[in-house]
Amino acid sequence: MQSIKFFPQNLLDEFTIEEINRLKELDSSGLALDTRSLEKGNFFIGIDGHKTTGSLFLEEAFLKGASGALISQKGFDAIRSQERILKLLPLWISTQNPSFYVGEMASLFYSKAPSRLMAVTGTNGKTSVTFFAHQIMFFLGVSSACLGTTGLWVLENQGAKVGFEESKLTCPDAITLHKTLEKLYLRGIESLALEASSHGLHQNRLKGLNFKAAAFTNFSQDHLDYHQTMDAYFEAKCLLFSEILKKDGWAVLNADIEEIGILTKISERRCHRIFTYGAKGDDVRLLAYEPKLDCLHITVNLWGIVKSLTLPLVGDYQVHNALCALGLVLGALDVTPEDTLILQKALEALEFLQAPPGRLEKVGETKTRARIYVDYAHTPDAYERVLKTLRPFTKGHLWILFGCGGERDAQKRPLMGKMAYTYADFIVITDDNPRSENPAQIRSEILTFLPENKQALPDNIFVIEDREKAIKWTLQHLKEDDVLLLAGKGHETGQIIGNMTYPFNDKNVTLMLLKELEK
Repeated sequence: MQSIKFFPQNLLDEFTIEEINRLKELDSSGLALDTRSLEKGNFFIGIDGHKTTGSLFLEEAFLKGASGALISQKGFDAIRSQERILKLLPLWISTQNPSFYVGEMASLFYSKAPSRLMAVTGTNGKTSVTFFAHQIMFFLGVSSACLGTTGLWVLENQGAKVGFEESKLTCPDAITLHKTLEKLYLRGIESLALEASSHGLHQNRLKGLNFKAAAFTNFSQDHLDYHQTMDAYFEAKCLLFSEILKKDGWAVLNADIEEIGILTKISERRCHRIFTYGAKGDDVRLLAYEPKLDCLHITVNLWGIVKSLTLPLVGDYQVHNALCALGLVLGALDVTPEDTLILQKALEALEFLQAPPGRLEKVGETKTRARIYVDYAHTPDAYERVLKTLRPFTKGHLWILFGCGGERDAQKRPLMGKMAYTYADFIVITDDNPRSENPAQIRSEILTFLPENKQALPDNIFVIEDREKAIKWTLQHLKEDDVLLLAGKGHETGQIIGNMTYPFNDKNVTLMLLKELEK
Protein backbone atom coordinates (compact mmCIF):
# COMPACT_ATOMS: atom_id res chain seq x y z
CA MET A 1 0.00 0.00 0.00
CA GLN A 2 1.13 3.56 -0.70
CA SER A 3 2.32 4.64 2.75
CA ILE A 4 0.60 8.01 2.72
CA LYS A 5 -2.79 6.23 2.62
CA PHE A 6 -2.47 4.95 6.21
CA PHE A 7 -1.45 8.31 7.68
CA PRO A 8 -4.45 10.15 9.17
CA GLN A 9 -4.85 13.76 8.09
CA ASN A 10 -4.27 15.15 11.59
CA LEU A 11 -0.84 13.49 11.56
CA LEU A 12 -0.01 14.62 8.02
CA ASP A 13 -0.71 18.17 9.12
CA GLU A 14 2.44 17.96 11.29
CA PHE A 15 4.72 17.11 8.34
CA THR A 16 6.63 19.23 5.87
CA ILE A 17 5.84 19.19 2.15
CA GLU A 18 9.11 17.32 1.58
CA GLU A 19 8.14 14.60 4.08
CA ILE A 20 4.70 14.22 2.52
CA ASN A 21 6.19 13.91 -0.99
CA ARG A 22 8.57 11.21 0.26
CA LEU A 23 5.65 9.36 1.81
CA LYS A 24 3.81 9.40 -1.54
CA GLU A 25 6.76 7.59 -3.10
CA LEU A 26 6.93 4.92 -0.38
CA ASP A 27 5.08 1.58 -0.40
CA SER A 28 4.66 -0.59 2.70
CA SER A 29 3.50 -4.19 3.08
CA GLY A 30 2.30 -3.87 6.67
CA LEU A 31 2.76 -2.16 10.03
CA ALA A 32 4.93 -3.25 12.96
CA LEU A 33 5.40 -2.06 16.53
CA ASP A 34 7.91 -4.75 17.48
CA THR A 35 11.11 -5.43 15.55
CA ARG A 36 10.91 -9.10 16.55
CA SER A 37 7.78 -9.55 14.42
CA LEU A 38 8.71 -7.02 11.73
CA GLU A 39 8.80 -8.38 8.18
CA LYS A 40 10.60 -6.92 5.17
CA GLY A 41 8.61 -4.02 3.76
CA ASN A 42 6.78 -3.25 7.02
CA PHE A 43 6.52 0.33 8.23
CA PHE A 44 7.93 0.53 11.77
CA ILE A 45 6.25 2.64 14.47
CA GLY A 46 8.59 3.18 17.40
CA ILE A 47 6.63 3.69 20.62
CA ASP A 48 8.44 5.03 23.67
CA GLY A 49 8.27 2.90 26.82
CA HIS A 50 8.94 3.69 30.46
CA LYS A 51 12.64 2.85 30.13
CA THR A 52 13.46 3.15 26.42
CA THR A 53 12.53 5.11 23.31
CA GLY A 54 11.27 3.47 20.14
CA SER A 55 14.13 5.03 18.19
CA LEU A 56 16.59 2.68 19.91
CA PHE A 57 15.20 -0.10 17.71
CA LEU A 58 15.51 1.80 14.42
CA GLU A 59 18.77 0.20 13.37
CA GLU A 60 17.38 -3.30 13.86
CA ALA A 61 14.16 -2.33 12.05
CA PHE A 62 15.94 -1.07 8.95
CA LEU A 63 18.46 -3.90 8.87
CA LYS A 64 15.42 -6.21 8.73
CA GLY A 65 14.05 -4.26 5.76
CA ALA A 66 11.62 -1.74 7.23
CA SER A 67 10.21 0.58 4.57
CA GLY A 68 10.14 3.59 6.89
CA ALA A 69 9.57 4.63 10.47
CA LEU A 70 7.55 6.93 12.67
CA ILE A 71 9.21 7.86 15.96
CA SER A 72 8.72 10.42 18.70
CA GLN A 73 10.53 13.75 18.73
CA LYS A 74 12.06 12.61 22.01
CA GLY A 75 13.31 9.47 20.30
CA PHE A 76 14.76 11.40 17.39
CA ASP A 77 16.58 13.75 19.76
CA ALA A 78 18.17 10.66 21.34
CA ILE A 79 19.73 9.56 18.01
CA ARG A 80 20.20 12.94 16.32
CA SER A 81 23.99 12.72 16.54
CA GLN A 82 24.26 9.09 15.40
CA GLU A 83 24.96 9.53 11.68
CA ARG A 84 25.54 5.79 11.22
CA ILE A 85 21.90 5.11 12.10
CA LEU A 86 20.49 8.11 10.23
CA LYS A 87 22.16 6.95 7.00
CA LEU A 88 20.26 3.67 7.22
CA LEU A 89 16.88 5.35 7.11
CA PRO A 90 15.09 5.44 3.75
CA LEU A 91 12.44 7.48 5.56
CA TRP A 92 11.94 8.61 9.13
CA ILE A 93 9.33 10.98 10.47
CA SER A 94 8.95 12.24 14.03
CA THR A 95 5.93 13.40 16.00
CA GLN A 96 5.33 14.19 19.65
CA ASN A 97 3.39 10.99 20.47
CA PRO A 98 3.30 8.18 17.87
CA SER A 99 1.06 6.01 20.09
CA PHE A 100 -1.74 8.56 19.66
CA TYR A 101 -1.94 7.69 15.95
CA VAL A 102 -1.29 3.94 15.89
CA GLY A 103 -4.95 2.92 16.12
CA GLU A 104 -6.00 5.18 13.27
CA MET A 105 -3.02 4.12 11.14
CA ALA A 106 -3.84 0.46 11.74
CA SER A 107 -7.51 1.01 10.88
CA LEU A 108 -6.54 2.67 7.59
CA PHE A 109 -4.10 -0.12 6.67
CA TYR A 110 -6.23 -3.05 7.87
CA SER A 111 -9.56 -1.49 6.97
CA LYS A 112 -11.88 -4.52 7.14
CA ALA A 113 -13.66 -5.54 10.36
CA PRO A 114 -16.85 -7.32 11.49
CA SER A 115 -19.79 -4.93 11.16
CA ARG A 116 -21.16 -5.47 14.68
CA LEU A 117 -18.39 -4.40 17.05
CA MET A 118 -18.97 -4.34 20.82
CA ALA A 119 -16.60 -3.31 23.62
CA VAL A 120 -16.82 -3.62 27.39
CA THR A 121 -14.76 -1.97 30.11
CA GLY A 122 -14.86 -2.05 33.91
CA THR A 123 -12.76 -3.56 36.69
CA ASN A 124 -14.45 -6.97 36.86
CA GLY A 125 -16.66 -8.98 34.53
CA LYS A 126 -15.23 -8.01 31.13
CA THR A 127 -14.34 -11.56 30.11
CA SER A 128 -17.72 -12.98 31.12
CA VAL A 129 -19.62 -10.18 29.35
CA THR A 130 -17.76 -10.61 26.06
CA PHE A 131 -18.08 -14.40 26.30
CA PHE A 132 -21.83 -14.11 26.90
CA ALA A 133 -22.39 -11.48 24.21
CA HIS A 134 -20.85 -13.57 21.48
CA GLN A 135 -22.90 -16.60 22.56
CA ILE A 136 -26.14 -14.57 22.48
CA MET A 137 -25.22 -13.26 19.02
CA PHE A 138 -24.70 -16.78 17.72
CA PHE A 139 -28.00 -17.90 19.29
CA LEU A 140 -29.65 -15.13 17.24
CA GLY A 141 -28.07 -16.49 14.06
CA VAL A 142 -25.11 -14.10 13.78
CA SER A 143 -21.60 -15.54 13.38
CA SER A 144 -19.64 -14.16 16.30
CA ALA A 145 -16.33 -13.94 18.14
CA CYS A 146 -14.96 -12.55 21.38
CA LEU A 147 -11.45 -11.37 22.15
CA GLY A 148 -9.83 -10.74 25.50
CA THR A 149 -8.05 -12.26 28.47
CA THR A 150 -8.83 -15.88 27.55
CA GLY A 151 -7.84 -15.41 23.90
CA LEU A 152 -9.93 -15.40 20.73
CA TRP A 153 -13.09 -17.49 20.51
CA VAL A 154 -15.26 -17.98 17.43
CA LEU A 155 -18.74 -19.41 16.90
CA GLU A 156 -19.71 -20.08 13.30
CA ASN A 157 -21.31 -22.62 10.97
CA GLN A 158 -22.55 -25.54 13.09
CA GLY A 159 -21.46 -23.97 16.34
CA ALA A 160 -17.82 -24.98 16.00
CA LYS A 161 -15.96 -23.41 18.89
CA VAL A 162 -12.41 -22.46 18.06
CA GLY A 163 -9.96 -21.16 20.64
CA PHE A 164 -6.97 -19.39 19.16
CA GLU A 165 -3.73 -18.64 20.99
CA GLU A 166 -4.01 -17.57 24.61
CA SER A 167 -3.85 -13.80 24.94
CA LYS A 168 -1.10 -12.26 27.06
CA LEU A 169 -3.00 -8.97 27.20
CA THR A 170 -6.65 -8.22 27.87
CA CYS A 171 -6.56 -5.83 24.92
CA PRO A 172 -3.96 -6.47 22.16
CA ASP A 173 -1.85 -3.70 20.64
CA ALA A 174 -3.59 -1.70 17.90
CA ILE A 175 -1.85 -3.39 14.96
CA THR A 176 -2.46 -6.93 16.23
CA LEU A 177 -6.07 -5.99 16.98
CA HIS A 178 -6.80 -4.56 13.52
CA LYS A 179 -5.03 -7.46 11.79
CA THR A 180 -7.21 -9.86 13.78
CA LEU A 181 -10.39 -7.98 12.91
CA GLU A 182 -9.55 -8.07 9.22
CA LYS A 183 -8.91 -11.84 9.39
CA LEU A 184 -12.26 -12.33 11.14
CA TYR A 185 -14.03 -10.24 8.49
CA LEU A 186 -12.45 -12.25 5.67
CA ARG A 187 -13.54 -15.40 7.48
CA GLY A 188 -17.14 -14.18 7.41
CA ILE A 189 -17.51 -13.26 11.09
CA GLU A 190 -20.19 -10.60 11.51
CA SER A 191 -19.79 -9.59 15.16
CA LEU A 192 -17.05 -9.27 17.77
CA ALA A 193 -17.19 -8.55 21.51
CA LEU A 194 -13.93 -7.07 22.77
CA GLU A 195 -12.52 -6.43 26.25
CA ALA A 196 -11.38 -2.80 26.56
CA SER A 197 -8.81 -2.59 29.35
CA SER A 198 -7.81 0.68 30.97
CA HIS A 199 -4.28 0.17 29.61
CA GLY A 200 -5.60 -0.38 26.09
CA LEU A 201 -7.80 2.70 26.26
CA HIS A 202 -5.08 4.91 27.73
CA GLN A 203 -2.62 3.73 25.07
CA ASN A 204 -5.08 4.46 22.22
CA ARG A 205 -5.24 0.83 21.07
CA LEU A 206 -8.95 1.07 20.17
CA LYS A 207 -8.78 4.26 18.12
CA GLY A 208 -10.11 3.90 14.60
CA LEU A 209 -12.69 1.23 15.50
CA ASN A 210 -16.38 1.83 14.88
CA PHE A 211 -18.19 0.27 17.84
CA LYS A 212 -21.95 -0.15 17.67
CA ALA A 213 -22.20 -0.56 21.45
CA ALA A 214 -19.97 -0.18 24.50
CA ALA A 215 -20.57 -1.24 28.11
CA PHE A 216 -19.34 -0.40 31.61
CA THR A 217 -19.59 -3.18 34.20
CA ASN A 218 -18.32 -1.86 37.55
CA PHE A 219 -15.43 0.00 39.15
CA SER A 220 -13.10 -0.81 42.05
CA GLN A 221 -9.37 -0.66 42.82
CA ASP A 222 -6.87 -2.21 40.42
CA HIS A 223 -3.88 -1.26 38.24
CA LEU A 224 -2.70 1.62 40.43
CA ASP A 225 0.86 0.55 39.59
CA TYR A 226 0.10 1.97 36.13
CA HIS A 227 -2.51 4.71 36.69
CA GLN A 228 -1.23 5.88 40.12
CA THR A 229 -4.62 7.20 41.29
CA MET A 230 -8.22 5.98 41.25
CA ASP A 231 -9.27 9.14 39.41
CA ALA A 232 -6.77 8.50 36.61
CA TYR A 233 -7.86 4.85 36.45
CA PHE A 234 -11.53 5.86 36.13
CA GLU A 235 -10.74 8.50 33.51
CA ALA A 236 -8.98 5.86 31.42
CA LYS A 237 -12.05 3.62 31.59
CA CYS A 238 -14.29 6.53 30.58
CA LEU A 239 -12.30 7.07 27.36
CA LEU A 240 -14.39 4.31 25.81
CA PHE A 241 -17.39 6.64 26.02
CA SER A 242 -15.80 10.10 25.93
CA GLU A 243 -13.63 9.43 22.85
CA ILE A 244 -14.11 6.00 21.26
CA LEU A 245 -17.86 5.34 21.06
CA LYS A 246 -19.30 7.56 18.35
CA LYS A 247 -22.56 9.50 18.20
CA ASP A 248 -25.65 7.23 18.18
CA GLY A 249 -23.64 4.31 19.57
CA TRP A 250 -25.25 2.41 22.46
CA ALA A 251 -23.83 3.05 25.93
CA VAL A 252 -24.76 0.03 28.06
CA LEU A 253 -24.44 1.09 31.70
CA ASN A 254 -24.81 -0.66 35.06
CA ALA A 255 -27.52 1.30 36.88
CA ASP A 256 -26.54 -0.23 40.24
CA ILE A 257 -23.08 1.34 40.57
CA GLU A 258 -22.37 4.76 42.05
CA GLU A 259 -20.55 5.90 38.89
CA ILE A 260 -23.77 5.69 36.83
CA GLY A 261 -24.36 9.47 37.10
CA ILE A 262 -20.96 10.44 35.68
CA LEU A 263 -21.17 7.83 32.92
CA THR A 264 -24.66 8.96 31.95
CA LYS A 265 -23.54 12.60 31.66
CA ILE A 266 -20.62 11.62 29.43
CA SER A 267 -22.89 9.61 27.15
CA GLU A 268 -25.55 12.32 27.03
CA ARG A 269 -22.93 14.86 25.92
CA ARG A 270 -21.78 12.45 23.22
CA CYS A 271 -25.37 11.78 22.03
CA HIS A 272 -25.19 8.06 22.78
CA ARG A 273 -28.25 5.84 23.02
CA ILE A 274 -28.20 4.97 26.75
CA PHE A 275 -29.30 1.48 27.84
CA THR A 276 -29.23 0.77 31.59
CA TYR A 277 -29.44 -2.61 33.29
CA GLY A 278 -29.68 -3.97 36.83
CA ALA A 279 -32.05 -3.70 39.78
CA LYS A 280 -32.38 0.02 38.98
CA GLY A 281 -32.20 -0.40 35.20
CA ASP A 282 -34.56 1.55 32.97
CA ASP A 283 -34.26 -0.80 30.00
CA VAL A 284 -33.77 -4.25 31.49
CA ARG A 285 -34.62 -4.42 35.17
CA LEU A 286 -33.80 -7.28 37.51
CA LEU A 287 -37.01 -7.94 39.43
CA ALA A 288 -35.93 -11.00 41.41
CA TYR A 289 -33.15 -13.53 41.63
CA GLU A 290 -32.49 -16.68 43.62
CA PRO A 291 -28.99 -18.18 43.58
CA LYS A 292 -28.60 -21.97 43.61
CA LEU A 293 -25.52 -24.17 43.81
CA ASP A 294 -25.26 -24.59 40.04
CA CYS A 295 -27.64 -22.01 38.56
CA LEU A 296 -29.42 -18.68 39.03
CA HIS A 297 -33.19 -18.16 38.93
CA ILE A 298 -34.05 -14.63 37.82
CA THR A 299 -37.02 -12.56 36.71
CA VAL A 300 -36.44 -9.56 34.45
CA ASN A 301 -38.43 -6.86 32.72
CA LEU A 302 -37.04 -6.01 29.28
CA TRP A 303 -38.97 -3.11 27.80
CA GLY A 304 -42.24 -4.47 29.15
CA ILE A 305 -41.49 -8.15 28.54
CA VAL A 306 -41.46 -9.85 31.95
CA LYS A 307 -39.78 -13.25 31.94
CA SER A 308 -38.49 -15.75 34.50
CA LEU A 309 -35.27 -17.48 33.49
CA THR A 310 -32.81 -20.05 34.80
CA LEU A 311 -29.22 -19.12 34.03
CA PRO A 312 -26.76 -22.06 34.07
CA LEU A 313 -24.21 -19.88 35.86
CA VAL A 314 -22.71 -19.64 39.35
CA GLY A 315 -22.34 -16.30 41.16
CA ASP A 316 -24.92 -13.57 41.60
CA TYR A 317 -22.56 -11.10 39.86
CA GLN A 318 -23.06 -13.15 36.70
CA VAL A 319 -26.64 -11.85 36.59
CA HIS A 320 -25.35 -8.35 35.92
CA ASN A 321 -22.80 -9.70 33.44
CA ALA A 322 -25.50 -11.56 31.51
CA LEU A 323 -27.79 -8.50 31.42
CA CYS A 324 -24.87 -6.34 30.32
CA ALA A 325 -24.14 -8.77 27.47
CA LEU A 326 -27.82 -8.70 26.51
CA GLY A 327 -27.71 -4.91 26.25
CA LEU A 328 -24.56 -5.01 24.12
CA VAL A 329 -26.13 -7.42 21.65
CA LEU A 330 -29.37 -5.43 21.39
CA GLY A 331 -27.30 -2.31 20.77
CA ALA A 332 -25.03 -3.91 18.18
CA LEU A 333 -28.12 -5.14 16.30
CA ASP A 334 -29.95 -1.84 16.89
CA VAL A 335 -33.02 -3.65 18.23
CA THR A 336 -36.10 -1.62 19.20
CA PRO A 337 -38.87 -2.37 21.75
CA GLU A 338 -41.10 -3.28 18.81
CA ASP A 339 -38.83 -6.17 17.77
CA THR A 340 -40.53 -8.53 20.21
CA LEU A 341 -39.52 -11.78 18.48
CA ILE A 342 -35.83 -10.86 18.66
CA LEU A 343 -36.21 -9.72 22.28
CA GLN A 344 -37.89 -12.99 23.27
CA LYS A 345 -35.18 -15.05 21.58
CA ALA A 346 -32.40 -12.94 23.12
CA LEU A 347 -33.87 -13.57 26.58
CA GLU A 348 -34.13 -17.27 25.79
CA ALA A 349 -30.43 -17.28 24.89
CA LEU A 350 -29.55 -16.41 28.50
CA GLU A 351 -30.65 -19.90 29.56
CA PHE A 352 -27.94 -21.47 27.39
CA LEU A 353 -24.94 -19.38 28.41
CA GLN A 354 -21.64 -21.01 29.29
CA ALA A 355 -19.17 -19.28 31.60
CA PRO A 356 -15.64 -18.68 30.29
CA PRO A 357 -12.89 -21.01 31.52
CA GLY A 358 -11.51 -20.26 34.96
CA ARG A 359 -14.49 -18.20 36.14
CA LEU A 360 -15.78 -19.88 39.30
CA GLU A 361 -15.22 -23.17 37.53
CA LYS A 362 -15.73 -26.32 39.58
CA VAL A 363 -12.64 -28.49 39.24
CA GLY A 364 -13.61 -31.52 41.29
CA GLU A 365 -14.16 -32.99 44.75
CA THR A 366 -12.05 -34.77 47.32
CA LYS A 367 -12.97 -38.15 48.80
CA THR A 368 -14.56 -36.21 51.67
CA ARG A 369 -16.89 -34.34 49.28
CA ALA A 370 -14.98 -31.08 49.64
CA ARG A 371 -15.48 -29.04 46.46
CA ILE A 372 -12.71 -27.14 44.66
CA TYR A 373 -13.29 -24.10 42.44
CA VAL A 374 -10.93 -22.07 40.26
CA ASP A 375 -11.51 -18.36 39.66
CA TYR A 376 -9.61 -15.51 38.04
CA ALA A 377 -10.53 -13.09 40.85
CA HIS A 378 -7.55 -10.82 41.47
CA THR A 379 -8.99 -7.67 43.07
CA PRO A 380 -10.33 -7.04 46.60
CA ASP A 381 -13.83 -6.48 45.21
CA ALA A 382 -13.73 -9.72 43.24
CA TYR A 383 -12.65 -11.66 46.34
CA GLU A 384 -15.62 -10.32 48.25
CA ARG A 385 -18.05 -11.19 45.45
CA VAL A 386 -16.80 -14.73 44.89
CA LEU A 387 -16.48 -15.65 48.57
CA LYS A 388 -19.96 -14.27 49.29
CA THR A 389 -21.25 -16.39 46.41
CA LEU A 390 -19.73 -19.59 47.79
CA ARG A 391 -20.62 -19.01 51.46
CA PRO A 392 -24.34 -20.00 51.33
CA PHE A 393 -23.43 -23.31 49.70
CA THR A 394 -20.62 -24.20 52.10
CA LYS A 395 -21.73 -26.63 54.80
CA GLY A 396 -18.19 -27.03 56.14
CA HIS A 397 -15.38 -24.47 56.09
CA LEU A 398 -14.65 -22.02 53.28
CA TRP A 399 -10.99 -21.92 52.21
CA ILE A 400 -9.19 -19.55 49.86
CA LEU A 401 -5.73 -20.05 48.37
CA PHE A 402 -4.18 -17.06 46.63
CA GLY A 403 -1.15 -14.85 46.01
CA CYS A 404 -0.57 -11.45 44.43
CA GLY A 405 1.19 -10.69 41.16
CA GLY A 406 4.62 -9.14 41.15
CA GLU A 407 5.22 -5.80 39.40
CA ARG A 408 1.52 -5.03 39.72
CA ASP A 409 -0.58 -2.81 42.01
CA ALA A 410 1.07 -3.37 45.41
CA GLN A 411 -1.48 -1.21 47.22
CA LYS A 412 -4.18 -3.85 46.83
CA ARG A 413 -2.16 -6.67 48.44
CA PRO A 414 -3.20 -6.00 52.07
CA LEU A 415 -6.75 -5.24 50.87
CA MET A 416 -6.95 -8.67 49.27
CA GLY A 417 -5.61 -10.24 52.45
CA LYS A 418 -8.25 -8.41 54.46
CA MET A 419 -11.07 -9.53 52.15
CA ALA A 420 -9.89 -13.13 52.37
CA TYR A 421 -9.66 -12.89 56.17
CA THR A 422 -13.14 -11.34 56.37
CA TYR A 423 -15.03 -13.76 54.16
CA ALA A 424 -13.14 -17.09 54.35
CA ASP A 425 -12.59 -19.43 57.29
CA PHE A 426 -9.08 -20.52 56.28
CA ILE A 427 -6.50 -18.69 54.17
CA VAL A 428 -3.49 -20.13 52.35
CA ILE A 429 -1.14 -17.47 51.02
CA THR A 430 1.20 -18.56 48.25
CA ASP A 431 2.73 -17.26 44.99
CA ASP A 432 1.02 -15.95 41.85
CA ASN A 433 3.28 -14.69 39.05
CA PRO A 434 5.91 -13.01 41.28
CA ARG A 435 7.85 -11.94 38.19
CA SER A 436 11.06 -10.15 39.24
CA GLU A 437 9.84 -9.27 42.75
CA ASN A 438 10.86 -11.22 45.83
CA PRO A 439 7.96 -13.68 46.42
CA ALA A 440 8.52 -13.62 50.19
CA GLN A 441 8.17 -9.83 50.18
CA ILE A 442 4.87 -10.05 48.28
CA ARG A 443 3.52 -12.60 50.75
CA SER A 444 4.54 -10.44 53.70
CA GLU A 445 2.83 -7.38 52.16
CA ILE A 446 -0.42 -9.34 51.89
CA LEU A 447 -0.24 -9.89 55.64
CA THR A 448 0.19 -6.21 56.52
CA PHE A 449 -3.58 -5.95 57.00
CA LEU A 450 -3.02 -7.65 60.36
CA PRO A 451 -2.42 -5.45 63.45
CA GLU A 452 1.25 -4.50 63.86
CA ASN A 453 1.37 -5.94 67.38
CA LYS A 454 0.42 -9.40 66.10
CA GLN A 455 3.31 -11.63 67.23
CA ALA A 456 2.19 -14.71 65.32
CA LEU A 457 -0.13 -15.56 62.46
CA PRO A 458 -3.74 -16.33 63.37
CA ASP A 459 -4.47 -20.06 63.49
CA ASN A 460 -6.48 -19.88 60.26
CA ILE A 461 -3.75 -18.34 58.06
CA PHE A 462 -1.04 -20.45 56.43
CA VAL A 463 1.86 -19.31 54.24
CA ILE A 464 3.29 -21.83 51.74
CA GLU A 465 5.65 -20.46 49.10
CA ASP A 466 5.39 -22.98 46.25
CA ARG A 467 1.91 -22.85 44.65
CA GLU A 468 1.74 -26.56 43.77
CA LYS A 469 2.88 -27.54 47.28
CA ALA A 470 0.35 -25.10 48.71
CA ILE A 471 -2.49 -26.66 46.70
CA LYS A 472 -1.44 -30.18 47.71
CA TRP A 473 -1.20 -29.24 51.40
CA THR A 474 -4.62 -27.60 51.30
CA LEU A 475 -6.27 -30.55 49.57
CA GLN A 476 -4.86 -32.82 52.28
CA HIS A 477 -6.42 -30.65 55.00
CA LEU A 478 -9.92 -30.23 53.57
CA LYS A 479 -12.65 -31.79 55.68
CA GLU A 480 -16.09 -33.09 54.75
CA ASP A 481 -18.21 -30.53 52.85
CA ASP A 482 -15.47 -27.88 52.86
CA VAL A 483 -15.11 -25.58 49.84
CA LEU A 484 -11.77 -24.41 48.43
CA LEU A 485 -11.38 -21.41 46.13
CA LEU A 486 -8.14 -21.25 44.13
CA ALA A 487 -8.08 -17.55 43.30
CA GLY A 488 -6.09 -15.37 40.95
CA LYS A 489 -4.96 -17.49 38.01
CA GLY A 490 -8.21 -18.83 36.58
CA HIS A 491 -7.61 -19.91 32.99
CA GLU A 492 -3.89 -19.01 33.01
CA THR A 493 -1.46 -21.70 31.85
CA GLY A 494 1.80 -20.34 33.25
CA GLN A 495 3.53 -19.14 36.40
CA ILE A 496 5.83 -16.16 35.74
CA ILE A 497 9.00 -16.23 37.85
CA GLY A 498 11.70 -13.75 36.91
CA ASN A 499 11.68 -13.48 33.12
CA MET A 500 10.56 -17.08 32.63
CA THR A 501 7.06 -18.51 32.29
CA TYR A 502 6.74 -22.05 33.61
CA PRO A 503 3.78 -24.28 32.68
CA PHE A 504 1.18 -24.09 35.43
CA ASN A 505 -2.60 -24.28 35.45
CA ASP A 506 -4.58 -24.40 38.70
CA LYS A 507 -7.21 -26.73 37.26
CA ASN A 508 -4.76 -29.22 35.75
CA VAL A 509 -2.51 -29.23 38.83
CA THR A 510 -5.50 -29.79 41.11
CA LEU A 511 -6.84 -32.68 39.02
CA MET A 512 -3.39 -34.28 39.03
CA LEU A 513 -3.08 -33.91 42.80
CA LEU A 514 -6.60 -35.23 43.43
CA LYS A 515 -5.75 -38.34 41.43
CA GLU A 516 -2.46 -38.70 43.31
CA LEU A 517 -4.17 -38.36 46.71
CA GLU A 518 -6.73 -41.03 45.81
CA LYS A 519 -4.02 -43.71 45.62
